[in-house]
Amino acid sequence: MLPPNLPHVFGGAEDTVADMVVVLNPGVERCGYFEQLAAISRGEAEFTSLGAEQDRYDVYFENIPDWRSTPAR
Repeated sequence: MLPPNLPHVFGGAEDTVADMVVVLNPGVERCGYFEQLAAISRGEAEFTSLGAEQDRYDVYFENIPDWRSTPAR
């Protein structure tokens, strides 16, 4: 669970496949964002198309240090 307005990131380890389950409570419309990510990953849309979805759903990439190199706690 994440408090409101807390930046957070997720991702799979390099050279692996990851499945993701997203639960939004209370229900907030964000499915279009993840559908666009899926279309990009399948090569059906360009990465540049994500900008409009980020603005629409207020979901953005965080400019943070390489979080993959941080040991898990």
